[in-house]
Amino acid sequence: MYMLKIKNISKSFNDNLILDNLSFTFLDKRIYGLIGKNGEGKTTLVNILTNVLLPSNGEIIYNDKLLKLDKSNDLDLLNYKKDIAYSTDESASLEYLTPLEYFSFINSIFNKGIKNKSDKKKNIELLNKKVEEAANLLDFTSYLNKVIALLSHGNKQKVSLISSYIHNPKIWFLDEPFLGLDINGKNGLIKLIKKLKEENNSTIILIIHDIEEAFKLCDEILLLNDKNISKSYDLDILNHDSNNINNKKEIINKYISEVNSLL
Repeated sequence: MYMLKIKNISKSFNDNLILDNLSFTFLDKRIYGLIGKNGEGKTTLVNILTNVLLPSNGEIIYNDKLLKLDKSNDLDLLNYKKDIAYSTDESASLEYLTPLEYFSFINSIFNKGIKNKSDKKKNIELLNKKVEEAANLLDFTSYLNKVIALLSHGNKQKVSLISSYIHNPKIWFLDEPFLGLDINGKNGLIKLIKKLKEENNSTIILIIHDIEEAFKLCDEILLLNDKNISKSYDLDILNHDSNNINNKKEIINKYISEVNSLL
């Protein structure tokens, strides 16, 4: 089942064309890697998909509903934005808070409609559970009560990752999520991504420059080149096609060499 469909998306900045007539369908329970040279429009595409930027032309369809991207009070757009999360390597804006305080604040935004005391209690319990499991995987537990402003860049990035994870997004956008993470944080994030995919049937869309890491983690690789998706590599086929399973490593190495020659 598809989660998100983009049709004929284009974007220009002052007559500088960044994306040109791009179309693609993202399925649920899949990890997509966006790769390409600097300036090919990866972050621009994600900013459009998260409604940070408006496209110059084109449509975004979520669960069969055409989103009115320029109408901030459109119900379908609001529901879509509740279902997504976006994490970058930029630090949280409320740095005078501790991570726990910040997570509580983010949780209150997504669940401000809860009035019943019993439901509020369940929501807090769920929040604590999600924070605990994410903090454990990212080796962040000892920093939960420290002021964000005093944390290192890598730990501030973990704050961004956890805050975007805690409400179980149906689509999780990650911009260079491994940049700045230590080895424990990197391995933990891989587990967290796979956990969200399997347990929540979520779609994960990540911008990544480490080509070998992308081919290890993702179900499908999308190569952005010349203002569009020039090629896609469906790695999931390799896991289910008996003709490819035995040659999977060889095929992936061939793909990696091909991508490197195009970048």
